[in-house]
Amino acid sequence: MSQKPSIAAAFQRLSPRERLLGGIALALVLVIGLIYGGLMPGMTAARSAATRNADAAANLSTIQALAAPDNLATPGAADANALRLSAEAAGLQVSGQDQADGRLTMTFVAPGPQAVLSWLAANSGTATIESFVIEPASVGVTGRIQFAGGAS
Repeated sequence: MSQKPSIAAAFQRLSPRERLLGGIALALVLVIGLIYGGLMPGMTAARSAATRNADAAANLSTIQALAAPDNLATPGAADANALRLSAEAAGLQVSGQDQADGRLTMTFVAPGPQAVLSWLAANSGTATIESFVIEPASVGVTGRIQFAGGAS
């Protein structure tokens, strides 16, 4: 039975120049194997994670925009009456109320600006406040508040 030559014995039979070229070839194969086996999948995973992170950030900003108070519906008739009643309960005397173009405008007289501001703070989640004006009057203050909502 003949004995198969071992790799070490075959390597010893090569000339020094062939050994050097074989070592260089083996080193290149190892480097290429490490690049394609280790580095490339890691870089692909990093790109994939960055893409997923960007998609998640875009989805989160969309959800936050949809859930923001700016997107509340325009105050309807029931909401307008509720706002009027809550204003009167807070000490504001509503002297006018107009609903046009999706906006509700309330005109009022109040004993002071603090009553108006506290009422606005308490009702800030009910409808989006587009603008408000408070002016001094002979007794207390007068003002106008305009509510507007997003598209229904």
